[in-house]
Formats: sequence, C-alpha cells, structure tokens
Amino acid sequence: MQNIRGPFPDSVPEELVEVYGSEARHTVRYRRSWRYRQARRIGRLLGGRSPWFVAAASLLWLAAIAGFGASFALAALRWPVQVLTASALVAVAALSSMLTALVVWRRAARRSD
Repeated sequence: MQNIRGPFPDSVPEELVEVYGSEARHTVRYRRSWRYRQARRIGRLLGGRSPWFVAAASLLWLAAIAGFGASFALAALRWPVQVLTASALVAVAALSSMLTALVVWRRAARRSD
C-alpha cells in the first residue's frame, strides 16, 4: 500500500517510472522537498510581483514611516498635550479601519468558497 500525503505521493510506482522515465521519480521527490514548498509559499506571498518591486516598495514604505515617526517625535517635544490627543484619535481610527478591513476580508473569503 502506498502512503499518500497531500497532492504528491511519497514514492513513484515502478510501472509509472517505466512509462514516464526516471524524470518522474525526480519530479516527485523534488516537489515533496522543503525547498520547493517554501519557494511556492513565497511566490504566493509575492502575488506574481517581481522581488525587486517588493523590496523597493518595502523600503519606500519604511522610509515614509520613519519620516512620520521623526516628525511625530519632534511635534511631541513642542506640543505634548496636543500630540497625545491626536495620537489617541489616530489610534481609534486605525483600530476601526483594521476591524472594518478584517470583516470585509472574511466576508469576501466566505463568498469565494
């Protein structure tokens, strides 16, 4: 009895090797490997985008967030009470928008299933 886990079997029956050649055994072993599964997972995360694009966009967002943080710190030095009030308002807005996005995302996931 052949042990099958997931979409690919653990071994290739000899009759299939005779029909498709030794390349079939290599393909099955490669697709069962950890490296292949990690590469597929990263490919799904990138969503078909170039790794250079993802790296550049990440660095751009990192620079924007760092600039915002620096300006926030400088404003807090000058106007501490107003910055504390504004940060509470921003925190409430961020939490509510994340909650709304989560609800919309889950509803869309249920509809696609």
